[in-house]
Amino acid sequence: MPEGEARAAETVARVVAGLAGLGAVELVAPLGSAIGLDADVVFVVGLAEELVPGRLREDALLPERVRTLALGQLAPLRDRLDRQHRQLLAALAAAPERIVSFPRGDLRRSSVRLPSRWLLPSLRGLSGQPRLQATRWESVSGPWLDDSPSYAAGLTRGTPPRP
Repeated sequence: MPEGEARAAETVARVVAGLAGLGAVELVAPLGSAIGLDADVVFVVGLAEELVPGRLREDALLPERVRTLALGQLAPLRDRLDRQHRQLLAALAAAPERIVSFPRGDLRRSSVRLPSRWLLPSLRGLSGQPRLQATRWESVSGPWLDDSPSYAAGLTRGTPPRP
């Protein structure tokens, strides 16, 4: 086999071998799929402010002033956030063990991300700091918190993240 094809075949074999581990994962789905779910462990990723919940943006086609004229026939924009919050709570209630994460930054915008306002009550409770501000989350520590400065650092640190 030519060298290029051999490298390609090796890469494909490596990727296929890596996929074998996915058999242990029973469900990867959006938050809305968690309603009624019964699991041993739930992983919720991406709980950063501006992601979950996202920003409440005016709909260009149906602004809020037009929605109110429909006399309840069109749901207000706020309903989307309330539904998303209920879905998150359902996901967290679906298992006795919950692992939640949020990205520390956004490389596309070279900006720092903060934990979601919906994650903040848990951070406050687990840290024992009832007045903890989202901007001070890095000041807390404990066996329940595992942080990584970057994705690459997490891969190269040599120890897998705690479950």
